Amino acid sequence: MKKIYNLNTTFGASKLSLALTFGFILCLTSVSVKAQYCAPGYNYACSSGGDQITNFKLGSINNPSGCSAANYGDYTGLSPVTLFSGYSYTVGVTNQTSGNEYMSIWIDYNNDFNFDITERVDYSLNPSSGSTTTIFTISIPGGAPTGTHRLRVRMVYGQPGASIDPCDVQGYGETEDYLVTVSVLTACAGTPVAGNATSDFPSVCANTPFNLSLTGNAPNYSGLTYQWQSSPNGTVWTNLGSLQNSDPYSVSSITAATHYQCIVTCTASALSATSTPVVVALTPTINCYCTPNYSWDCSGDNFISFSLANLTAQTTSCTTGTGYTDMTTVSSASINLSAGATYTLTANTS
Repeated sequence: MKKIYNLNTTFGASKLSLALTFGFILCLTSVSVKAQYCAPGYNYACSSGGDQITNFKLGSINNPSGCSAANYGDYTGLSPVTLFSGYSYTVGVTNQTSGNEYMSIWIDYNNDFNFDITERVDYSLNPSSGSTTTIFTISIPGGAPTGTHRLRVRMVYGQPGASIDPCDVQGYGETEDYLVTVSVLTACAGTPVAGNATSDFPSVCANTPFNLSLTGNAPNYSGLTYQWQSSPNGTVWTNLGSLQNSDPYSVSSITAATHYQCIVTCTASALSATSTPVVVALTPTINCYCTPNYSWDCSGDNFISFSLANLTAQTTSCTTGTGYTDMTTVSSASINLSAGATYTLTANTS
């Protein structure tokens, strides 16, 4: 008496049938396995040393984030940002760390679930120092496959950007994934719409980079050029850099409040429009000091009082989680010092 068994199992993408002649018939049928992207690994949680990405900005995506589960944040559920072939875009990645972090960015243009070396669009040449924003420029090649693709940004402690692998196991860091949609522009005509100039920060500290861009404009045409200008007073304008084929522009630093505007030109019609300007203020130096980082909580290792000049026995305590307290806004903590005088500072610790 023959017995027939049906077994569903996995043997790859094709179907396999096997007949056995020893009194049994065994039918093996494969099931399709959906390919998926690798989840890069880390040996240490990104919360343990603060080695994490805290913000990612590219076009319409501006995503503040914290330490992700298993150091991997899948943000492909966010709306894709549209990028156009033949154009360049600015990416800002902010990290929270004590420094020595490198980053690398890929776009899987062929959607084969792999981030090939040829699909790496930029990487950091120098390590970040402290909690900073690293600015990248990614260029979408002319003829790049249109459609939606996955973008990966990976941060690794102590690993130079050019040698970061998109999938392997590292010590410290974090990885985030997003979606981008690559499209092709149609040619511009007539007078372009310049819109409004904006800055990602209304006020910045000295030697702090920031990004300019346009809102309310009509960028989805080819043949547009962008010329950014700056002015100390909003009257006399000076060109910044050269003509660009996309509107984002990175400013390395300012020494005083500065006005910015952008002239948008359609090369086919030779007509131009100027954006409404934006003013970026200079943050007072007193508000620009760094915030020190600690790996462990200050409980048991903290100041309990502080005395200097007219400030006597100022009571302090451990600030849970950060180990840092800003007393500059407390009027009773103001210290009056005279030039040429000598003072004794007394600090009591637990």
